[in-house]
Amino acid sequence: MSRKQNFPSGKSIEENSARALFGALTDRVGQKIFSSVALWPDSEKGFTDSLGNYAKIVRWTAKRKGRQQRFTEARVHRAIDTLLEILVPALCRRDATPFKLFADAIEATNEANSVSFHALNLACELNGYAPPFNAVGERSAAEPGELKRLPKNFSALPVAMSESDFRRKIEAFSSQKIEAGNFHRLCQSLKITFLKDRRKGGRPSRKVVL
Repeated sequence: MSRKQNFPSGKSIEENSARALFGALTDRVGQKIFSSVALWPDSEKGFTDSLGNYAKIVRWTAKRKGRQQRFTEARVHRAIDTLLEILVPALCRRDATPFKLFADAIEATNEANSVSFHALNLACELNGYAPPFNAVGERSAAEPGELKRLPKNFSALPVAMSESDFRRKIEAFSSQKIEAGNFHRLCQSLKITFLKDRRKGGRPSRKVVL
């Protein structure tokens, strides 16, 4: 399993999905910070130079007292605006919390797309519902005629296939081998149910809603 995560009983699918993706960053500010980190451009976008230092753009030059001076200006980008909107007020208040949340989010994004997150997303889609979040923490928007929005208090997801087939699909999504026993316990805690595997003598459930 990519992340050992406890899913308390009585939680909705959306709450479990948030917990699988964001970890401890489940409040509004934490989720915004997670999304900002997940969507942050890499060095190929020109934010850093070849040495990894912050890259600035030379805007113009001017001569002053016989010397030519170069004036630089920081890059303007939506990602930087989002960062400053969160951190500047925190600096003014001397509040360290958002800085810690950014550090936590960097670790969390490295663990994102966990087995539990993929399992919930696939189970939602198989039931005709739009998953609550995408891989970078943005809320999914259900379009008319496509996947429906997940009901608020919906707490169970029946899947019309065997657990072993479902596990193989999640292994393909997550690119990792999943131990069957751990996966069974995880699906139980996520309230994902399956058809019985006929090869093991079981009978398919009569009440499977798709």
